[in-house]
Amino acid sequence: MDDYADTCTYDLFSDERWGETVEWDILLEQAKKIDAIVLLIDKHDYPSQLFLSYIDILEANLYIYDDLFYFLIGEHIGNDPNPDDALKKRMADIYRRLFFWNLDCRDTIKQIHEELTQVLNHIVKLLGQKGLEVISNRVAEEWSWSFYLNSQDDDAYEIIWRKGRALQYAIEAYKGKILVKPLVKQIVNALNILMNAIYFFRFSFDLPKDCFPSLLEQFRNSEKGKNFVKAWERDFEGSRDYLIASMEKSSELSPWVHRYLHIRENESVIEQLFYDEVSGLMLNDEEYYNTNNWISILKIASLLREYDERHNKSAKKNLKKSKTIKTFREFIVDAERTDEILEKLRRLIGNKTNTDALKIITRAMWIEWIERPTATSIKNEFPTIVCSNQMISKCLNEVKPTHPNNAIEKIKLDYEKA
Repeated sequence: MDDYADTCTYDLFSDERWGETVEWDILLEQAKKIDAIVLLIDKHDYPSQLFLSYIDILEANLYIYDDLFYFLIGEHIGNDPNPDDALKKRMADIYRRLFFWNLDCRDTIKQIHEELTQVLNHIVKLLGQKGLEVISNRVAEEWSWSFYLNSQDDDAYEIIWRKGRALQYAIEAYKGKILVKPLVKQIVNALNILMNAIYFFRFSFDLPKDCFPSLLEQFRNSEKGKNFVKAWERDFEGSRDYLIASMEKSSELSPWVHRYLHIRENESVIEQLFYDEVSGLMLNDEEYYNTNNWISILKIASLLREYDERHNKSAKKNLKKSKTIKTFREFIVDAERTDEILEKLRRLIGNKTNTDALKIITRAMWIEWIERPTATSIKNEFPTIVCSNQMISKCLNEVKPTHPNNAIEKIKLDYEKA
């Protein structure tokens, strides 16, 4: 697998990024190792050398975890003491890297969160032991999450401590040899890295409920999205119901067609498909955290959107075309006599066809009953005229006579008597 930080620079639905996820198992394995180290510390009394050595190992492994996180994702967890403020920008960068495709890894991500939380609880339990009061008090003073130290139920952790001469002797023997301040700094540093890691994983990287329009746009603009729509070209020729029926026959799309068709406009698609309207809780985790389902939904939405856009565009084009084509009656000069003149012309043309019929219309132009009509308007109004547009134009171009002087008046008189 290529560097995930580089992979995430590509478009979400590009070939390079398609289906690529973080190798979360590596982080989970490291989290388990850290927990094992804490359990080892618990077996050795403070301030023994083994206790201090394991604290060093704990801190080192948390740094390793941070380096692994950086290697796999491209961002450091860091040891910032105020995650709610300092990590906002990095959280946004990390979320951008993990967006969408890592939904499939939700179970592993949850395991990492649970493992890290368990590590934290073990450390808190450890700091609650007798003999560590000075250390735990100083940690509480310096650690920004110190409220967590007092939020645990001692009984739940079954804290066992036995007083004895051997322990007291060990504590006395190490007095003066342990520097409290460096040890406290180590523990606080380790706790900060740990809490920041927990902070990152508490979100489970769910999809924002308003992100579907953006997802759909990205999918439709991707090569994979365009190729998918292109494969359905023939289905766009029929009705919308025909397209829907075709989608219902697809094993990939059919589980989601009916559900998507009942989506209300101007409301969150994600909420309507996956959340209960009353409680606001997710209805089916397995369906939601499955990118194959989301790809199917995006494909359905893309096909319907493509169909609607094409047919709306065609309808607008036809409407515009119909508005620009004038009817024959619109060429009649005297609007008040429109029906009367139209009826006279129909009687004059009668069963005449093509050239003979066109002569009647040409003479109507000469006596200024009509303006020059279009070939389409003529054919639509007089069914007996079926000649070419070129022939119609030739007939209409016949020159108006000027001699004898009464020729036009005679035509006008004959037409009025029709």
